[in-house]
Amino acid sequence: MPAPLPTSPGLPPRSALPFGAAGQGARSAGPPRREIPRVRRWLWRTPVLLVLAGLVACAAVGDDRDPVGASTPGGWTAAVLRGDWDDLRAAVLHAASRNELALVRADEPEPGVQRFELLSIREERVELVARLAGPAAAEAGATPGPVAIEAAAFFHPFGDEPRQRRLLGEMRGRLRDLAGVAFHPAR
Repeated sequence: MPAPLPTSPGLPPRSALPFGAAGQGARSAGPPRREIPRVRRWLWRTPVLLVLAGLVACAAVGDDRDPVGASTPGGWTAAVLRGDWDDLRAAVLHAASRNELALVRADEPEPGVQRFELLSIREERVELVARLAGPAAAEAGATPGPVAIEAAAFFHPFGDEPRQRRLLGEMRGRLRDLAGVAFHPAR
């Protein structure tokens, strides 16, 4: 056995220090520490990763209010919406308020066609035309329940495709909310 090392006055002997011979930390006097298996370490991580993946997937799917429509010659954006013909004005008012627009005029030049004139906060004139599509056009709105509605929007004087798509997307979502019901709170 090697001879004990000399100590300074007032310090405990080296064997009483909490370090072993190799300088590693000494274990506590309690029960031995268990190693956590790798499987158990991943048990809490897996649900967290699944929730994050689900959130990313839901964000990618989108909402009913996503921009819709396709550009047509002349700068108009057109889309086919589905909803009750009687709810069209309510859908236009809802979409207008969401896009900082005000309804200036609404008229029905012929049965099965509605024309709306809106004004933006930048004093841009916005034209919106909706007509019944398919077999419902023959009855001119007499068909109860959801019908196909062709809608087209244009921001004068030059058009603004992203805003036109957003306007039609808001209309589509509101028509879907109101389909078959008398009232539905706005989201």
